Formats: sequence, structure tokens, C-alpha cells
Amino acid sequence: MTYTHTVVAHFPSHAEAERIVLEMEKEGFDMQKLSIIGKDYQTTEHVRGFLTWKDTAIAGATGGAYWGTFVGGLFGILAGAGVLFIPGIAPIIIAGPIAGVLAGWLEAKAYPLTIKARHELRKQLQSA
Repeated sequence: MTYTHTVVAHFPSHAEAERIVLEMEKEGFDMQKLSIIGKDYQTTEHVRGFLTWKDTAIAGATGGAYWGTFVGGLFGILAGAGVLFIPGIAPIIIAGPIAGVLAGWLEAKAYPLTIKARHELRKQLQSA
């Protein structure tokens, strides 16, 4: 595999070079094959493409959602554990999930009865 390096253009300013790179990207040029070299330039750039405000907004929102969920969940767990040590509150907190399980069990037992009643009602309406 041979690598060839070719100078394509010379620009008087870095801003002008960036403008041309942006146009090349719009035309479909492979950004992996492009380098910008400058005289007395103190940084190195490897162009991979350009970010728009939408790209940075999405990245920021994603990071914020991740860390917000993590920190909020952690504080929720710690606050919930702390509330269990308040006298008189712990039984109420523990009773909540138990009541939810019992309500679900009752609903599961009652649901077949409602289907049976609906079926019988439909049968009576059809025979009338």
C-alpha cells in the first residue's frame, strides 16, 4: 500500500482553509484523507467533520440525561433509605409496596369474573 501526500492548495489564513474544508465536506470529500498544515501553528488538526449546533445540543442533552438520572437515582435511594429510620414512617413506606401487590392480586382474581360476566351479558342481549 503506497501513501501519497499532495499539496492541494495554499491559503493566506486558517479561516480561509477551514471555509474550503467545509465546502469539500459538503461535496463528499473523505475527511479522513485531509490534513491542514500551517506555519508557526501550535496545534494539530485531524478533520473528521464539522459539528453543528444540533450535534452539540444532542450530545449535551444525552450527557445531562445520563448524569441526571444517575445522580437523581442515587439521591432517591439514599433519601428513601434515610426515611426508613424516621419513627412511624417506616411502616407506611413498607406498606405501600405490600398494598400494591395485594391490589394486583385482587385485580388478577377479579378479572376473570368480569370477563365471565361480560360474556353472560352479551349472551343475554343476543337471545333477547
